[in-house]
Amino acid sequence: MAPEPKKGPPQPKKASAKEKKTSSKEKQEAEDKKKKEEKEKKEAKAEKGKTVTPEPAKKVLRKKQSTPAPQKTPVKSDPKDKDKFETMPKAEEEPADNENSGESQLIKFDLKEEPKKETAATTPPKESPKVDYNKLKETVQKFLDNLKTKTWKAVQKEFEVGYKKEPKDKLKDANPDTRYKIAYNVPPDSDFYDATKIEIPGVDNKFIIAAEPGPDKKNHEDFWRMVYDSNVTNIFYLENYEEDAKTVFVPWKVGEGQDFGKMFVNNKKVLCHHGISKIDSSTRFAVQTVLEVLPEGCSNSIIVRFMQCRKWPETVLFFQRLTNHDLVASESESMHALCFFRLLKDDKGATMIICKNGVGRSAMFLMAHSICTLFNANTVVEVPDILAKVRSARWGAIQEEEQYLTLHMIVFKYIQQKFRKHLSDECDKQKIALAEHLEKIG
Repeated sequence: MAPEPKKGPPQPKKASAKEKKTSSKEKQEAEDKKKKEEKEKKEAKAEKGKTVTPEPAKKVLRKKQSTPAPQKTPVKSDPKDKDKFETMPKAEEEPADNENSGESQLIKFDLKEEPKKETAATTPPKESPKVDYNKLKETVQKFLDNLKTKTWKAVQKEFEVGYKKEPKDKLKDANPDTRYKIAYNVPPDSDFYDATKIEIPGVDNKFIIAAEPGPDKKNHEDFWRMVYDSNVTNIFYLENYEEDAKTVFVPWKVGEGQDFGKMFVNNKKVLCHHGISKIDSSTRFAVQTVLEVLPEGCSNSIIVRFMQCRKWPETVLFFQRLTNHDLVASESESMHALCFFRLLKDDKGATMIICKNGVGRSAMFLMAHSICTLFNANTVVEVPDILAKVRSARWGAIQEEEQYLTLHMIVFKYIQQKFRKHLSDECDKQKIALAEHLEKIG
C-alpha cells in the first residue's frame, strides 16, 4: 500500500479584488482618523495658549450665537474654555470709569440676551402733553367773552371773509401751492385730483381735503392712487352712511378685494356695520373699516382706516326753534359731529377728509377739530382767522352761512362736554341768542 503524501502547511488563499479594495479603504479611514485626532489636539493646545480678554470674547460669542457658521470638521470643545467664559464679568459689572470712555453705552452685550435692533418700534411713543384744566378754562372763557362782544349778525357777516365760489375749471383755478399733485403716476395717468393740502398753525395733524370720487372707475383709481401716494392713515367720509346705498369705491365685506384699475383695495376688518348688536361709543356714530391699499406690481402696501359718519349736521336750522323737540334734535346732531371728529388719532400719516365736493362738510370737520385742538393748547382762537386760512388753500370752503353757524354749535357742544358745571350755562345763552337772531331774519 502506497504511503499517503505528506500534507504541507496550508497555503493562504489569494485575496480577491473586492477584499483588497475594502482593506485599503479601512486603512485610509484609520489614517484620516489619526490625522483628525492630531489636528484636534493641536487646535485644543492653541486655544489654551490664547489670552482671552473679557469684552472681545463676549462680542465673538455674540456673533456665534446670532449667525452660526457651518463647519465641515467638528471641533471638540474644551471644558476648561467653558469655565473661562462662565467666569467672565457681565456687562452690568463694568467699572464706572468706562461709562464715558467714548464708546456707545446704548447697547450692552450680554451672554444671555441678543442685542435689540434699533427700529422705529423701539422708540418710546411721544406722550401727549397733559392739559391744564384751569388754563383751558381761561382760554375757552376768552373765546366766549369775545363772542359776547359781537352780535350774531356780525358773526354771520364773518362768513364772507375770503369766500370764493366753486370755479368752472377746478384745475385751472386751484391754488398751485396747495393743490395735491399725485406723484405716483404711470403714463397716461394725470397728477390732478380735486384735493388740497391744508395745515393749521398749532395743529400737528396734516390734512387733505378732497371731493369724493365720481362714478367713473378711473376716478376711483385716481382716488386710491392719491391715498397711497400721500401715505394716508385715516379717511373721514362725511356723507351719511346708508346700508342700502353703500359707498361704491370701498369694499365693505371682510376679506373682499376690489381692483380699481392699477390699484387693489382689500378689506381687512370691519369694526361696525349693520347687523352688529354690540355698538360702543366709537362705532355708534360711524361705520369703520380697515383697508389695505396696494398698487399693481408693488409689494409694499399701506393700511388705511376708513370711517363714514352716520349723521352729520348740515345746517343750523336744527337750532332755530326753542321747543323741547328741536332742542333734543339739535343736541343729537351736534353730538354725532363731535364724537365723529374725536375718532381722529394723532398718527404720523396724513388725514383725508372727503365729502361730495370737498368744501362744505369737510371744512366744517377740519375747523371744528382745529378749534378744539387749539383750546387744549391754550391758544386763543379766532374763528375768522382759521376760516381765512382754510379758504386761502381751498376754494369755497364752508359753502353756506348755516354751515358756519352750525360750526359754532358743535364747538359749544364740545365746551359743554368739557366743562359741565362752569361754562355750560354760557353756551346755552349763546344758543338761545342765535336762535332768536335766526327767527328775526326769518
